[in-house]
Amino acid sequence: MAEEKTEEIIVAKNKDLHSFFEWVIILKGIQGFFELLIGALLSFTNVETIKAIIFYFFGQEITEDPGSWLANHFIDFGYSISPDTKVFIAFYLIFYGVLNVFLVIALLKNKLWAYPAAIGLFIFFLVYQVIRYFSNYSNFLLAMIFINIFVIMLIWFEYKNLKKKERRK
Repeated sequence: MAEEKTEEIIVAKNKDLHSFFEWVIILKGIQGFFELLIGALLSFTNVETIKAIIFYFFGQEITEDPGSWLANHFIDFGYSISPDTKVFIAFYLIFYGVLNVFLVIALLKNKLWAYPAAIGLFIFFLVYQVIRYFSNYSNFLLAMIFINIFVIMLIWFEYKNLKKKERRK
């Protein structure tokens, strides 16, 4: 009797974890779609237009609140962007966005190969983010690092649960 109750609790927790996993992966897919979209837009936009857009959205904010953290970061980015930087950012966003969307679709279809592939890819990009963090100490990048660690752990737990289910069959 107690063993059945314990099994029911474990099954319920796994269902909750699976539902949470699906929501997080859907959000990761949405992120990938926007990365792809922004990368494509960047690739068709010249640097001066990007600077004008940044100054249009954040110029007023900087005059009203010269200490605005967000506005200052975007304005600094606008001043520092070069054509080579734009090409790199566009390529990075398109490449990472396509891979994200592709892997998210495979994960949502429970393709077993997609779990280690996603973990490997996200670890690869995580290492890159850590290297970038130590070169510019961006709080945004630090937040992305922790989010990606969380997503990798979630994929790993889901993969382990999926493998356990397959062994029971």
